[in-house]
Amino acid sequence: LMVPKVGVDKIVKPHGSLIMYNAIKTKYVDFCIFKRSTMEPVVVIDCYYPSITDSTMKELDKAVAKALEAVNIPVLKYEILDVPYDKDAVIKKFYDALDPVSLAQLRKKSEK
Repeated sequence: LMVPKVGVDKIVKPHGSLIMYNAIKTKYVDFCIFKRSTMEPVVVIDCYYPSITDSTMKELDKAVAKALEAVNIPVLKYEILDVPYDKDAVIKKFYDALDPVSLAQLRKKSEK
């Protein structure tokens, strides 16, 4: 299940330093994909536009990226370009970011 604009506090729970958690809990990720059965986060998708003048689509905050890495949630970075995107390349990047267990579960469901 893909959900846009998810609060980091919905993905990462406080553990260890509350100072670090308080610094990221009000931030958002562009998209998060959850397992439908358990609503467990599987992967975060970070979309950004590499322009000096347009700062509306920035890369994921480094502290948020570290927090997601600490809880083993991969971040799939997707650079928005002014050209049509390659759907197969995006899907491959998504599969490459998944852990082997999630990937096997996804493939098992698609075979049914």
